[in-house]
Amino acid sequence: MTNAASGTAAEMRRSAECLATLVDDLFELAQLEAEAIEVETRRATVAEVLESALAACGGHAQRKHLRLETRLDGVGAAPCSPRLGRVLQNLVQNAIRHTPADGTVRVEAARERGELRLTVSDEGDGIPSEALERIFDPFWRGDADRSSDGSGLGLTMAKRIVESLGGQIEVESEPARGSRFAVLVPDRG
Repeated sequence: MTNAASGTAAEMRRSAECLATLVDDLFELAQLEAEAIEVETRRATVAEVLESALAACGGHAQRKHLRLETRLDGVGAAPCSPRLGRVLQNLVQNAIRHTPADGTVRVEAARERGELRLTVSDEGDGIPSEALERIFDPFWRGDADRSSDGSGLGLTMAKRIVESLGGQIEVESEPARGSRFAVLVPDRG
């Protein structure tokens, strides 16, 4: 196979993988809309959903020589929705993507006034203030740096999952200093 043919085949494979990711994300988003009405009966612990999210993202962090720091502040055994694993996975993936090599991504959990607060902080490039109001819009990307891997639905899904659980998601960011996403859901423990 020639170099040109090999390059074309690789590009086609990458495009097919991106399309498959998009279809999977759209399917999950559609399911979430239907599930939002139902009462969820499955439970996990904060430690389990965090472990699952970090396992899915750990290889990418390792390749960038990033430190993944966690602090559960005594809430590791707190019951929560298993869907929070998907939320944390998305937030950690984004933090890893935007944190420079040898940086740190932090995940913290705590109880606050009847809520579980899960935060993901990075040392990345930050999000411009004018982009913060659109950050959860489907398919929206703030700049060319944010148009890489992914379907553009991750933060949209994260917000809808959190809202379906009766919670909210907040973001704080400073350009060149990083971002901090906080998920607040009712503490059912």
